[in-house]
Amino acid sequence: MSWGIELWDQYENLSIHTNKGIEFLDKYGNFIRDRLAIESEYAAKLRRLVKNYQPKKKEEEDNE
Repeated sequence: MSWGIELWDQYENLSIHTNKGIEFLDKYGNFIRDRLAIESEYAAKLRRLVKNYQPKKKEEEDNE
């Protein structure tokens, strides 16, 4: 049997299930986009912090 024959009377349930899946994927996509923005900002700030605390070349020569 094919799916069309088995689900011919389940259109409403199938539609509800599909819409819930679409809504979930939309929410998940928004979550991932927001998380990416936060992680990108965090990475940039972390690189800047490391750069600020790296010893300067002049200071390294003085220490030797």
